[in-house]
Amino acid sequence: MYCLNPACPDRSMHGIVGEYTDELTHCPKCGMELVEELQGDLTQSPVTIEPQPGFNETPLLPRPFGVTVIAGFLNFVCIFLGAALLFLLWKGLFSSYGKLEILLGVLILLLFFGIYCMAAIGLWRQQNWGRRATLALALLVTILKFPVGAIVGVPVFAYLVRPSMRRFFR
Repeated sequence: MYCLNPACPDRSMHGIVGEYTDELTHCPKCGMELVEELQGDLTQSPVTIEPQPGFNETPLLPRPFGVTVIAGFLNFVCIFLGAALLFLLWKGLFSSYGKLEILLGVLILLLFFGIYCMAAIGLWRQQNWGRRATLALALLVTILKFPVGAIVGVPVFAYLVRPSMRRFFR
């Protein structure tokens, strides 16, 4: 199956027509319908596309519902961690605990807050590094919070390692 779209990122980056397996019906890069055979010799004609001013990203495909749900869940966790971080900072100002313990708690929360926010943004923007960060978080939650963490971690991990998700995020 071949993508004949001249504005497809495969053609603009590599100068050749994108070739895909027979199980796909639409190009994973640009979303155009794939054709079974090439008409003429399209593989030798490089295509150069001038980027529009202020637009330097490739067009995104429609986001699958599962990716939207996972990114929304990660955003919810970010909000929760941010609230916990603010609470710990506020509590630390007026507590009788040692300042070292409060500082350690703040640093740990800040680390996880940053990782979850990075994964949520990457997944929402359909970046492969966001998928990988989410896979690492799902594995970490499954291991550290077993068996309760496995209720969330295993389905997220299983969904994001599917071949269709690998193709979507490449």
